[in-house]
Amino acid sequence: MFNIKSVLVAFIATFIAIGCSNDDNKSAVSPNNEVRSSSRLTSDEVDFDEVAQALAAALTDTELRKFIKLESGKKFDGDYDVLLSKVIDTKVGDKSVENHLNEGARKKGKQIDLKKILVRNELINISVPVNIEDWDVTTYVPLVAVAPESDKVAQIKAYSSDGGVVFLDAKKAPNYPVIVINVNERVAMKNGKAEVKKGLIDAPSSNGKKMGTHSGARMASICRQEGDYLKISSVRMDIDAIESWYRGKPDVVMHVRKAVNDVTSGQFYFSPERNKDDQWVDCNVFLFNWYSTIPELVFVWIEEDDRGEDTNYTFEYDKFKLNIPTQVHDIVMHNMPYHFDSCPSGLDGTQELSGGSISWKITSYRY
Repeated sequence: MFNIKSVLVAFIATFIAIGCSNDDNKSAVSPNNEVRSSSRLTSDEVDFDEVAQALAAALTDTELRKFIKLESGKKFDGDYDVLLSKVIDTKVGDKSVENHLNEGARKKGKQIDLKKILVRNELINISVPVNIEDWDVTTYVPLVAVAPESDKVAQIKAYSSDGGVVFLDAKKAPNYPVIVINVNERVAMKNGKAEVKKGLIDAPSSNGKKMGTHSGARMASICRQEGDYLKISSVRMDIDAIESWYRGKPDVVMHVRKAVNDVTSGQFYFSPERNKDDQWVDCNVFLFNWYSTIPELVFVWIEEDDRGEDTNYTFEYDKFKLNIPTQVHDIVMHNMPYHFDSCPSGLDGTQELSGGSISWKITSYRY
């Protein structure tokens, strides 16, 4: 006998199940619509996405995992980076890196032309920006994430070795190793060769002359006098506020200008490890001997991204105006005039300055 009540109950149950399934799927794929669909990706992001999927699938090979950890640990540019163009022909196990990625793409039922991708994007980078020291390559197969072009996102996409898609928090770093495909911001291509920006390899010691120990020198415990040696002794940064975790270590440059003629007195890079977030990092960077004929300096701190078109940062103070070449994605973190008659606050001749996400200690020495 036809039981209409049973049919009605089954229909309602099916409708509820379908409705819940759709809601769950929507939530898992794109919460708050912060992750863009593939149809809205830039051409660069499409290339990065292809490389990420192929690499994720290829990481089931232990030798490839060992290779990536070893190469990124060399920190050729001062961070845990591997420039894909430099290793594409390197043999890992019984095949080249290119063939490893070709096989990874085939596992996904796809083909990838790495050589063409590298023509379009010479600076495609494989990085391990967080927790590399915790990566046991013999047992752990990491996710491979894709760095977005814009940092104004809540999540970033990552792929697992079995083809799954995972969305990671863009603001809070994971507590496990993740590989990221991005553009290398620390390297510039010149005449077909990759050149690391001067100063980044040994930052935060910077490319400046280190103060070191001077025979007979002592810290200035009273107000500054003519010819005192001036140095930046240490720096502290809110790293998470300065640079998204998936972009690795911050690339921060401090410009020091003499506020009389806009002459650059120094340009120094600072790039602390991400685990040094909000901690004082010693750097001991010697600036110069300061005389009152230069009544004040200007410190300008910039986080460099090396992405986008060239532009200019202009800072005006009193009757003084300075110009610093930048790029559109660079972030001016802080600027500050500093007067010759500013007295060190501590008996050790040190004065702490701060602004925004950065603090630094200036120390005066004299003979």
